[in-house]
Amino acid sequence: MTLKKPLKFEFIYEDLKERILMDEFKEAGKLPPEYILTETYKCSRPTLQKALRMLINEKIVSTIQGSGTFINPQPAEIETTREFSTKTNGQSLYGLIFPNLGPGFIFKTITDSIAESISHLNASLIWGGYISPSASNLQQQIKDICDSYIELGIKGVFFAPFEYNEYSDEANTFIVNSFTNANIPIVLVDADITQYPQRSSYDLVSLDHVHAGYTITSHMIEKGAKKILFLTLPYSKNSYKLRLMGFHEALFDHGIPPTEAYMVTCKPEHTEEVAEVLKKYKPDGIITLIDRAAVSLITTLRKLGISVPHDILIGSFDDLGYLFDMSISTIRQPLEQIGKAAVKMMIEREKDLSLSSRTVTYSGELKEGVSSNPDSPISL
Repeated sequence: MTLKKPLKFEFIYEDLKERILMDEFKEAGKLPPEYILTETYKCSRPTLQKALRMLINEKIVSTIQGSGTFINPQPAEIETTREFSTKTNGQSLYGLIFPNLGPGFIFKTITDSIAESISHLNASLIWGGYISPSASNLQQQIKDICDSYIELGIKGVFFAPFEYNEYSDEANTFIVNSFTNANIPIVLVDADITQYPQRSSYDLVSLDHVHAGYTITSHMIEKGAKKILFLTLPYSKNSYKLRLMGFHEALFDHGIPPTEAYMVTCKPEHTEEVAEVLKKYKPDGIITLIDRAAVSLITTLRKLGISVPHDILIGSFDDLGYLFDMSISTIRQPLEQIGKAAVKMMIEREKDLSLSSRTVTYSGELKEGVSSNPDSPISL
């Protein structure tokens, strides 16, 4: 099975939806002008308008001719109950809780793989809907989904933990406790709910984050970078520590002693924060935690008059740069394998709830791009 990548307008729709739900445009009350959005997403106006029409159809935004596209009131209250399948016909039923399923096309491909595997087991898969981590009714959203899943008698839950939010730990704990108390097995996808080196009691399938960190860092060093920073985001989840371990080992193996300041946490879209980091550390390479952060960072560097890759090299994870027409050196995740493995772990867990927690990881694939090629005739 080969799962297709999302179309450009689908990604723009999901990304704008997430940004609206995160209140990014709350102060202005409307989206930026179309010429700015087309420049941001490196897309044509018709492509952008397809995405906007999807937001309009969901009543998330409204347009006023000559005035712009306005955010409708209470975007956090947008309907959150959507399902992959509602016709179970007596089939076994499994649930998804993937907070970033909409805008995270990494997760979309994984869940498509889970759905495909589940369908071969005469079972159905449901999704409780998009959850905005910053929604004012976040606690109620989570409780409603957990309660409805338990009431439906689902046989298991595939759960990608919350991240990048101060309430992540609380939300993750509530979710796993709800299903554990109901004797419903859980398979975690992408990351644990605890910070490394701790390990929860739940099965986990993910990218081999340590190997991924080692691979992208080694690549950057081989391309000439000698002072590399690892840039994380606020409230990053467990996977960043594992990727950081691989980063550290690659530096050590290449004879580059890491300093105490090899990791920084900042928002890559904030020009002043990035400028301060560059001034303080003077890196010749930066590895970001996810590709979307790399895209924001490159855009910020451009504003600061810094060329990628001629002044600084950039590496990242997830292979989503293509959605912004940016050739980023990245680690591509084995998404279909992760989805299939999650289903296999779930079936095995159902047969024996007493099994010790298991971890299955898969190596990613290095995809070289312009962002780490100092000899490239073009810059990003």
